[in-house]
Amino acid sequence: MTERKDKLTPSKIVFFDADKTLWQVFSKDPTQDDWASKGKTRTFTLMAEGVVVRTEDSTRFTLKNGVDETIHKLNKEGVIVGIISDNDYEDVEKVCQLLGIWQYFDQGFVNVRLWKGPADKIQMISEVLDSNPQTQNSKVLLVDDSERYASQMANSGHNFILSPKDTFPKDIILGFFGI
Repeated sequence: MTERKDKLTPSKIVFFDADKTLWQVFSKDPTQDDWASKGKTRTFTLMAEGVVVRTEDSTRFTLKNGVDETIHKLNKEGVIVGIISDNDYEDVEKVCQLLGIWQYFDQGFVNVRLWKGPADKIQMISEVLDSNPQTQNSKVLLVDDSERYASQMANSGHNFILSPKDTFPKDIILGFFGI
């Protein structure tokens, strides 16, 4: 268990998207979009430290540089760390466990489910916040690889940081929370 500041009354919350935000996705066909829950049967195994493989099609999920350190620091400083993702919950949990980052996420702030079409991440965040009334005045941040959420987050009164596909914005995220 990680030592961390008290989180009984959270004042800072960060939600991370999973695919292409926390980890890069490398499939056999780079012209096709890929994500953890793609395909009917999915089995994940650890190939090397920071690299998980979906055995059915050899798709690799590689933890981006700086993710582990960033979420560890956020957690230690009392920032609530959650996941908002358009995948099956079990797949995200398994990939995160194999990558060694699952223990950093506050389970009451995880909203992962497979949508038919693009996920409504603002709705997913609202569901989490509504089920945790002590978060009413919290500073909320979404880190995602898709720019389409920037204006939605601004309109909701929350904040957004774009995570480029190839890198992880560690310094920007930590700076946002003054860490």
